[in-house]
Amino acid sequence: MADASTLKLGDAGPRVRALQETIVGFGIALKPDGKYGPATRRAVAAAQVELGQPGDGVASPAFVAALEAAPTIAKGAREVASKSEVKQVSVTARIGDRLRKLGWGGAGGATGYVALFNDKASTVRDGIDQARSAKETVTSLVGDGATATATAWLAEHWQALALAGGCATVAVIGGTILKASVEAYREGRLVA
Repeated sequence: MADASTLKLGDAGPRVRALQETIVGFGIALKPDGKYGPATRRAVAAAQVELGQPGDGVASPAFVAALEAAPTIAKGAREVASKSEVKQVSVTARIGDRLRKLGWGGAGGATGYVALFNDKASTVRDGIDQARSAKETVTSLVGDGATATATAWLAEHWQALALAGGCATVAVIGGTILKASVEAYREGRLVA
């Protein structure tokens, strides 16, 4: 778009249509009709968020330049886009992927990160104290040998277990975000 002036709600004409077509090429579903209505405003806001800009729905010259420089998706390719293709155009997908990798990376090296969680030790120790009180009930039902062994092992390894659980949770959340981003992209909408 040659003219660098801002486009906003209520504008109409060929510049608006060109903006709408660029948004469609970016991967956001929108009918290019040349009218900057509520649907165009929402599409601009979604694209702004994906490009790391405030999602105000106003097409500033900086936004238009960033949008035009962003990768485009060929018509029909969106429905079969791979995770790596979606990550190229979606900030949300990239964040989800990084969380997923961070979570699994942290779980693999759990023993090295135990020191990071020392400030949470009292909370976990309170949980262990509650488990010990529950142990008495279980011991009366099962016997002392099995419960003592399990309780001792849990008390000895609680930090690594807590860290591994936290890392696995981060990985699952990241994977869920990435999966939702890919599905949303394939359906013609991006998750902001």
